[in-house]
Amino acid sequence: MKKQSSDWYIAATHFSIAGMAVPFLVRVLGSFLPSILISITPSLTAKIIIIILFGFIFLVLGIWLGSIYSARLLKKTYVITFESKQRIVRLATIYFVVCRLLLSFFFLGIIGITGGKFDSAVIVSFLSDFLLYVIIGGPLFYYFSQRYITEDSTITNQK
Repeated sequence: MKKQSSDWYIAATHFSIAGMAVPFLVRVLGSFLPSILISITPSLTAKIIIIILFGFIFLVLGIWLGSIYSARLLKKTYVITFESKQRIVRLATIYFVVCRLLLSFFFLGIIGITGGKFDSAVIVSFLSDFLLYVIIGGPLFYYFSQRYITEDSTITNQK
């Protein structure tokens, strides 16, 4: 039996799965290849390109797979109308962007608190994280969420 839940709760569920858990797993499981390439690459510029390129690939793959999995789970578990779908997708995207911004600044804060240097690698890492997750990841997350989350057809047909 499907549950009737508030949109913010469904959006938080979707964000947790499609925006955090699955992309994290994809990145962790796929991190061995860029690590190998970085270790054998002498140039700093090439290392930065590898980090950004694989970060982008893992981001797209993680959000795509996460959105598919989450949408299937939401479809089985919750009643979603057309109007609530729109609110859920917008809320989940806001959660995604705000959380990624907070995480980025949190890691900068940790580096500052622990006395770490803000060298070029830290700045490039922060900027690439910001670029990937906020500028590219936010719209990508919105697109995949909009595409895969579906409203409950029994409710739509009754209207």
